[in-house]
Amino acid sequence: MNWEAFGAAGEWAGAITVVITLIYLARQIQQQNNIAKFNAAQSVWDGFREINLTQGLSTEIAGLSLRGSSDPSSLSDTEANQYFLIFRAYFTSANKAFRAHELGVLDNQE
Repeated sequence: MNWEAFGAAGEWAGAITVVITLIYLARQIQQQNNIAKFNAAQSVWDGFREINLTQGLSTEIAGLSLRGSSDPSSLSDTEANQYFLIFRAYFTSANKAFRAHELGVLDNQE
């Protein structure tokens, strides 16, 4: 075998190595994108979970939510403010979910 044949074999080996490296990097990027999407989705669901836990663990807040939903005029100014803040937190989480869906982070099943 002459030097030209060795050179050609080396070029082929280099080309194959580059292709394998590109495939590996593409898979790594895909995995990173999946991890980022999962983390974004988890952040959205954590917001809803926190609101639900807050209402579920407090009889006072659960009652406030029920009264605010059924008869808002029965709430005092302080209770109306609390109800507004609970509703605002829920709306913020819903808006975050909508924006994540618009950006393609959340699909229709989530």
